[in-house]
Amino acid sequence: MKSMCTGTSATCPQPAAKPNMTLCSLGTRVCLNGECSRSLCVLHGLEQCDCPGENKKEKCHMCCQQRGNPNTCASTTSSVLSMYFKGQRVALVPGSPCHKNQGYCDHFQTCRLLDADGPIARLKNSFLNLREFDDVADWMKAHWWAILLGILGVSAVMAGTVCLFGHTLESVDREETTH
Repeated sequence: MKSMCTGTSATCPQPAAKPNMTLCSLGTRVCLNGECSRSLCVLHGLEQCDCPGENKKEKCHMCCQQRGNPNTCASTTSSVLSMYFKGQRVALVPGSPCHKNQGYCDHFQTCRLLDADGPIARLKNSFLNLREFDDVADWMKAHWWAILLGILGVSAVMAGTVCLFGHTLESVDREETTH
């Protein structure tokens, strides 16, 4: 007799593994030895491949090929694989790698390419165009005039603020002493 997890003890028996080749991970993988570890392509004697073409939506489709033959790589929607998938599109799970592991599939089933530099470097490069320079010192030497204009502009704003508010405060002080 199998024991059941009743909730009255701190431990429960291990659940039985699903049979091999049972669909898992939203129908994109199959179970093998109790783990959801193999591609759906294995179920049909094929192997998963990176979808050909440049379409970012298609990069997040399941694509299969004959074992060891990359020239046969095709989407599950293609007529080549219609005998296995009947033209049905199998979308990769969000977070799956795509585009030769250079991106990931998002929740909208679109392949998003990764930027190795990261968002901070991308901002720095877009505003300062530092790709041409080795470091900030070189940029400052090349753009000394922009730095000088910035300093003069900030100085002018500060001087204008002091003159404006200094004059206003002076007239307020005079009014208070006359009353």
